[in-house]
Amino acid sequence: MLSCTKNEEPTAPEIKGSRVYIVNNLSETVSIYDEVKDTLFEDVIITGVTPNDIYQVGGLAYIVNSGFGGVPSIQVIDLSTNEIIKEIQLPPGSNPWAITKSANRFFVTLSARNMVYIYDSNLNLIDSIKIGKWPEGIIYYKNSIFIASSGLKPDYTYDVGYVYVLKNPDSIPIIDSIPVKTNPQDFAVSPEGEVFVLCTGDYNIQDGWILEIDPESLLIVDSLHIGGYPGDITYAQQRIFASDWFNGLLIYDLATGKDTIIPTGYGSSRLFAKDEKVYLTIFSGSEMNYLLILDALDYTIEKKVELGVGKGAQAVLVYKEEL
Repeated sequence: MLSCTKNEEPTAPEIKGSRVYIVNNLSETVSIYDEVKDTLFEDVIITGVTPNDIYQVGGLAYIVNSGFGGVPSIQVIDLSTNEIIKEIQLPPGSNPWAITKSANRFFVTLSARNMVYIYDSNLNLIDSIKIGKWPEGIIYYKNSIFIASSGLKPDYTYDVGYVYVLKNPDSIPIIDSIPVKTNPQDFAVSPEGEVFVLCTGDYNIQDGWILEIDPESLLIVDSLHIGGYPGDITYAQQRIFASDWFNGLLIYDLATGKDTIIPTGYGSSRLFAKDEKVYLTIFSGSEMNYLLILDALDYTIEKKVELGVGKGAQAVLVYKEEL
């Protein structure tokens, strides 16, 4: 394991090639790690209140600020300059969770309102849809929007989890749904078109499952009892990676059926996969936060980047600019 050098400049110079954007939930900033120069630039971007998600479309990134104790918002970042070029506000107390884009529209889950907001490509609000209970993760695949409705109730117990599907999302959406395991939170899609939903469990009796959903028939075609209480999922090299706050990184090899646990320390948070690598943030509110970069084939930790104390490292995005 190696740690990187740290640059004390408050803003990042021009970065070409591969870089990693790390959303710091507690310090309400974005730090950037330059993979080529092995250099971290801390707190380059100031976010809104309690940032929760980051999502890329072309040369832009979209940050979802949940707004706990403040105003929720979506911020648009120009990835060529790392500057915020636009910001829109969302309803107070709505707790926006995640964002995705179809061909021409953006979709944002508003967990506390049990809704999905629909925006045009310029982030003008055009519609809203009631969706289940406490919707969280959301993805676009094959002309459909998939939404994880966790079923969270006000007493912090869970109803049956559902995956809702908005077909024909760029016109008049048609809503369908499928019941799944307890507390679905996130999705991953393989290059072969396999759609996986991560069901975290209730942090008590029901533990973690990963279900494969056929995107056409909306039937569960396979299931994996992964155990623990995993909170995030990604896919790389015929393997499913799931982060478990307490147990580390859970890996399942679809080709061999072998599962592996990589102990990464308390606070394993969010995942991102790109080019045979898996990126994992380690969240802490009082101690050092980390970015781990792993080889997706042999699971070795190639780099351990110190992100700073008390940052609350959470969502992560890897961007490779075309040179």
